[in-house]
Amino acid sequence: MEAGQLLQASQKVVALKRESHDLKKRIVELNKEKRKQRRSVRRMTAKAQKTTLHELLQIMMMKAYQIATESQASSGSASSSTEPWKPKDPKEAFEKISAHLNGQEAEEVSRFAAELQAAEHDPDV
Repeated sequence: MEAGQLLQASQKVVALKRESHDLKKRIVELNKEKRKQRRSVRRMTAKAQKTTLHELLQIMMMKAYQIATESQASSGSASSSTEPWKPKDPKEAFEKISAHLNGQEAEEVSRFAAELQAAEHDPDV
């Protein structure tokens, strides 16, 4: 009877050691992924800090124009007499870009725009 219990206990110990080893291995993998993501965030933050709000608005205007040009070309109404739509202001460009995004992307862009607007009005940010 005791031999059977001893065998079961030793098997449990082996299983727990194997599980512990697997968990430690997974922790190492997660730490590597975490460091990789942090490096990516630092790179993107550094890049974003180099970009001024004016440049960002210009990029947004160009992207809206590009979307309008592509949609005009795909609809087949690309005649020489009609020029592609050009946004008159960043808000109109933002609305055009948002119209071509899926729901979650549009929410993220809206949230980002709100953060930019808050940062523009709050000089401490």
